[in-house]
Amino acid sequence: MRTLLIVLVLACSLASTACYGNRKPIPVVTVAVLAEDDAFQLNGQQMNGKQLAEELRQIAQHNRREKTDNSRAVVRIASRPGANYDRLRAVEELCHSLGLDKIEKGM
Repeated sequence: MRTLLIVLVLACSLASTACYGNRKPIPVVTVAVLAEDDAFQLNGQQMNGKQLAEELRQIAQHNRREKTDNSRAVVRIASRPGANYDRLRAVEELCHSLGLDKIEKGM
């Protein structure tokens, strides 16, 4: 009886880790809106708006969920001192349009 219980516990343990072990972690990307016009940082790398849009598009596409058509990725958006808040809102709207709907503002 004790052996059977141990086998059942091990089987359940292996089954639960097999399901979760194969999933990729949810990606988290950081976007900073800089004070200079058309200047952003994505995970610390400086780029212009066109480059940022392309990088975010690729992130969304690579992490797309089939059933909901949104992305698993989390985007953290912040503005640096002197940055125009409208540009932060534009990045947020871009993210939503790409299916990146898990947005955290302020860092």
